[in-house]
This record gives sequence, C-alpha cells and structure tokens, in this order.
Amino acid sequence: MSGGQNAIEAADKIYLAAIDKFEAMMGINRRYAPGAMLNWGFALKERSRLRPANSTERISLLQQAKQLFMDALRLQPDDAKIQSAFVTCNLELKELNERQEISSKSEKSFFRKRRSK
Repeated sequence: MSGGQNAIEAADKIYLAAIDKFEAMMGINRRYAPGAMLNWGFALKERSRLRPANSTERISLLQQAKQLFMDALRLQPDDAKIQSAFVTCNLELKELNERQEISSKSEKSFFRKRRSK
C-alpha cells in the first residue's frame, strides 16, 4: 500500500470518528442539533474529497452533506454559515453532475463513431 493510500485511509478514519461524535451530540441535547448537523455535513463533504472525482460514493457523500445542511437550515434558517455550507455543497454537486453528463456524452459519442467505421 502506498503512502498516499495510507494517508487517505487515516484521514477517512478521522472523518468517520468525527461523524460519530456529531451524531452523538444530536442525542445529548437538541439545541446542539444545528451545529452538529453543520459539522457533520462538513465532515462528509471533506470525506467526499478522498474519493475519485466522478465516483458515485463521492456524490453520495455530498448528497448526505447537503441533506444535513438542509436539515440544519430548517432549525436555524437565518444562520449565514449554514446557508453558505448548503450553497457551496449544492454547487459542488451540480458541478460533479455536469462533469458526469459531459463524460457520459463523450463516451457515447466515441462508441458511436467506432461502430460506424
């Protein structure tokens, strides 16, 4: 296993531990819920960056983060930090989806050209 892969696995474990802590915070007291959801979303968003750019796992992690930001916004709709987290996560998801669509279209085009020869 390479040093880079070891670092990714170590970082992944740290994010998973943080996620467990934020989840536990939600059970302690509901007033901590918006902050816990925000930080949990941040951990998922950062964890997604450990995955390949167009992987379904990366998109899934970002979708989970977006949902947590939405839930936090329902509890604190005027919180600028939560609003910003939601917007940036949503933009990142849109960008990844657009890249996947472009990649998919170019692959289809490539195979159509090969078949027609």
